[in-house]
Amino acid sequence: MTMKSHFSRIGLVAAAFGASAALLVGCGGSTVTSDDVESETTVAPLERSGTETTGAADPTESEDAEETTTQERPDGQGGAGVAAPPPPEDQGAREISEIPETEVPTSPEDEEYLATLTDADVDVAGVEPSLLGTATTVCASEGGTNVTASAVAGQLIEQGRTELDHGQLTELIEESARATYCP
Repeated sequence: MTMKSHFSRIGLVAAAFGASAALLVGCGGSTVTSDDVESETTVAPLERSGTETTGAADPTESEDAEETTTQERPDGQGGAGVAAPPPPEDQGAREISEIPETEVPTSPEDEEYLATLTDADVDVAGVEPSLLGTATTVCASEGGTNVTASAVAGQLIEQGRTELDHGQLTELIEESARATYCP
């Protein structure tokens, strides 16, 4: 390799690097602030009338539309001459005084599994769905350590729900699940 070709390669690399740097500099530095944009956008409120319109300009079209809503049902259960119920209307948000309690329905097996964990000084309150889901993954896995059980064990430890170490808790979750759910 000659000195001249070596310098020309260095020159090409430097030019490519310079072009890349210029391109990156050209991309940054421009921000949009709220002063740059006019914010005179408004939306007219939606007004609802007490009567429903079909949008038909011709009275016969309106009558045809009414007939389709009052025809007999295809299952032969009657309904001729009975108008279809009006579509539901949107309602505004309602204030609630407290958050409703959500309780996960549990089977006797679920109760047994959770009791086994509780008896081993694991605080399961509030994380029952996560633990029950983990139990189903243990039965689906084939031997070895279940990654979901290991991850949930780590979460329980970090949340201060047990004094067990990671290995002990993972083993407890897996063995309890296998004893309770797995055939």
